[in-house]
Amino acid sequence: MVHTEIKTDYCQNLVRDEDPDRYLACLFAPSFARDDIFALYAFNQELAKTKETTSEPTLGEIRLTWWQETLDGITAGHVREHPVAIAVSNIQRLPKIIPLLSQIIDARRLDIYADGPVDMQALITYVQRTGGDILQAACLLENEKATDSDLQNAQDIGAAFAMTGLIRASIWQAAANTHFLPQDQKKAASQSSGDTLTNISPILDQMLFRSKNWLTSVRTRAPKGKGHIFRIATITQRYITDLEKRGYADVSKAPLSPITPGVILKHIGFSLVSKY
Repeated sequence: MVHTEIKTDYCQNLVRDEDPDRYLACLFAPSFARDDIFALYAFNQELAKTKETTSEPTLGEIRLTWWQETLDGITAGHVREHPVAIAVSNIQRLPKIIPLLSQIIDARRLDIYADGPVDMQALITYVQRTGGDILQAACLLENEKATDSDLQNAQDIGAAFAMTGLIRASIWQAAANTHFLPQDQKKAASQSSGDTLTNISPILDQMLFRSKNWLTSVRTRAPKGKGHIFRIATITQRYITDLEKRGYADVSKAPLSPITPGVILKHIGFSLVSKY
């Protein structure tokens, strides 16, 4: 029991420090599933930081392969001595989400190469895998009887959250021209006169449009959705509203402050009695 608690604390602290938006939303997950979801999000964070923790693509490939082999080992009953691996091995209903975790690992390989997605459809697929699949997995952990509609809601919310995160990151990275955008459109934008942010703004508009459409689809299916999955939608909507209100140029001068726990909890409280 002590061994399990140590790994649970490790995952919760990791998510709190490195993925605060999902951490705050996870506080609204049902208590019986909360530790499992923290383990899931800690695993996701280990994959998400592959590029920043490796110095070249080959090392990134090795790291992602290590995590795939870790999943394979867990399935075979062999758990590596890593706190996140141990926590993942304790997840209830793990066999249901293993395929989703493997898809996320495959999608994360795009992170470690400088070129990025070839076009907008490739970018959409990327956010559906990295953002949508992880939320689908969380949905399966907190709702054993999740319907196809529930899973589609999780997929769309997760994709919108991931796409909005890429928009915010691209604004901050514009000066260094290191943004993660479709290659074809980025190449065309680089041939235009003007500053980088102005040139890529039409691409960001398309991405923002996609994010809003995903959330609109969710509202159509579940006007007053509850649970931690829908709190991710609340957080995403907050970022979208701020981006539209301030504009990309203003955000580049004074980046959006991380959403603080107080702001999020207040916004989430409002969303519990209205549309997120």
